[in-house]
Amino acid sequence: MIKLKNIVEIQSSIYLKPSTVANSLYLQVNNFDSNGSIHSRLKPTIALDSTNIKYLLREKDLLLFKEFLNKNPRQSHLKNIPPRIIRIISIPTI
Repeated sequence: MIKLKNIVEIQSSIYLKPSTVANSLYLQVNNFDSNGSIHSRLKPTIALDSTNIKYLLREKDLLLFKEFLNKNPRQSHLKNIPPRIIRIISIPTI
């Protein structure tokens, strides 16, 4: 069996506090509706710098939110994950 970690990069989200000099959008679960579509009116809330730029999403990244996965009763193994945790699945470029 091929393990997911052997074919993709998996990382967790980080928490960044809002900034008065915001230059970037910080996606959170509440930026999405119940169907997983992103709300259309979003504004920058964080300031990017050399310490957090590595967490930028790339074009083909896939976001997994516990809230959406919990709608499927077969996902009961996720019950111990805090509700605001986001997983980011990245397919490495070759």
